[in-house]
Amino acid sequence: MKPVWETLNPKLFKPYDEVWSVEDHQRYQLILDYPVGKIIKLLHSSYNRLFNSEGLFNPYLGKDKIENIKDRWTVDLPIDPPLLFWDYSTKSTMIENGIHRIDYAIELRTTHLPILIPRIDYAIFCLME
Repeated sequence: MKPVWETLNPKLFKPYDEVWSVEDHQRYQLILDYPVGKIIKLLHSSYNRLFNSEGLFNPYLGKDKIENIKDRWTVDLPIDPPLLFWDYSTKSTMIENGIHRIDYAIELRTTHLPILIPRIDYAIFCLME
């Protein structure tokens, strides 16, 4: 099994819109091939308990969400990319939506994945090492 991502018409928040709106295009940027290791490196320390050696057995992860992702990817149905943003006060990355998707992609040994970010954060995500 491999992750399948909705990159043509990703949804941002519930209630999910039917289409990727003009406003969404203006406010958010999709980066198609972002290194997972870079995401983990840039994450705020509060995420350490979620991305650890326990993987999918981590008690902090919702098992129902993981099962839903597994069910979709098993039959090649796409899932929206995670939505991340840069927190200027902590100088670290935060996850607005997609913790379980990232964790399951890591479990599948994915090295790169698409991410959605606010356009204002584009330079930070592209230039930050």
